[in-house]
Amino acid sequence: GMVIFVLIPIIYYATQITTDTTRFNNADIAVKLIREAADRVYALGPGNKETVSVTIPSGVNKFEVYNKGISLQLQVKGSNSDFALITNANLTGSLPQTSGTYTITLLVLDNGVVDLSYAS
Repeated sequence: GMVIFVLIPIIYYATQITTDTTRFNNADIAVKLIREAADRVYALGPGNKETVSVTIPSGVNKFEVYNKGISLQLQVKGSNSDFALITNANLTGSLPQTSGTYTITLLVLDNGVVDLSYAS
């Protein structure tokens, strides 16, 4: 009986660490995949389009594009972690704010700006 009382908190703690690590990894991968796709499609010029699939973790405070930046802010245990990268292209559009797997479409507009949109 006593062993179970000792093991339950250890198992719970280990599960929380694994969950947080997965959320961090998903946030990091999402920002990197979008940056790489934005740079690729931008290099090809106006009219070009690419889609990427990304998994957005739970606990996202904001996920946005601005000028040449992509920023995702993730809340973990009451504090915020920021994942931000700079692209070669100016960016516009919107990104998902809730957890799930999404298809992000990146389209180079006539003015060279990369427009981002998404669908679940």
